[in-house]
Amino acid sequence: MLAGRRWFSPWVLRWLSHDPIGYDGGVNLFEYVGGNPVRFVDPSGLGPLDIAQAVRDLSRNYIDMRNANTIGADKYFHCKAQCQAAQRGIETAVAAANLGNLREIFDETIKGDSAQSCNADRFANQFGTISAIIDPKTSCSILCDIFRPIGLNLKY
Repeated sequence: MLAGRRWFSPWVLRWLSHDPIGYDGGVNLFEYVGGNPVRFVDPSGLGPLDIAQAVRDLSRNYIDMRNANTIGADKYFHCKAQCQAAQRGIETAVAAANLGNLREIFDETIKGDSAQSCNADRFANQFGTISAIIDPKTSCSILCDIFRPIGLNLKY
């Protein structure tokens, strides 16, 4: 299977070709798997830093949402997390979007959340990403203000 300019084998779950940026990333053409393509895999094509930053953005906003303990605040924090990830760059935005989609699939199929609720979360996620792409210099708190519920502490 060709993904961009890299070959991925779904049978061995590994990239079979080197990093698509070539020598621009340094002399190690397998940097995307920590220099060890035999031991490590990178099925998403994203680097570990991008995924780690996305996880931090999503986790921080989840903790803020729990601490805020305000009814209706979840969409605001969904939007804000995706916005912050998108402001870091396209790779982190993609990682956050994938993690957000996995979370909604889990919530809908395992936790039993309604499709309507999960779709509203997906909309907030997409809104955050698109807002950050359109206006990368504005604070995500401002960009996602449309989802801010009445009574949410202004520190968020």
